[in-house]
Amino acid sequence: MKTTEKVIIGTLAGAAAGLLAGILFAPESGEKTRKKIKRKADDVKRDLEDWKDKTVEKLETMKNSAQDYVANNK
Repeated sequence: MKTTEKVIIGTLAGAAAGLLAGILFAPESGEKTRKKIKRKADDVKRDLEDWKDKTVEKLETMKNSAQDYVANNK
């Protein structure tokens, strides 16, 4: 696993752990806490999907640029 991937995974895991700890120690009812956790998990999932989509698009663009460069510089 590359260093960049480790940093991203570590950052996301730390943020999730901090968020979960903050929610669990908040003085609210269990029902409200569960709803908050679900809502935050949905937000994180959506953000990760957006990040993945943007990353795939950028990689495709880079791949196409590299292929064009190689084809034009033979």
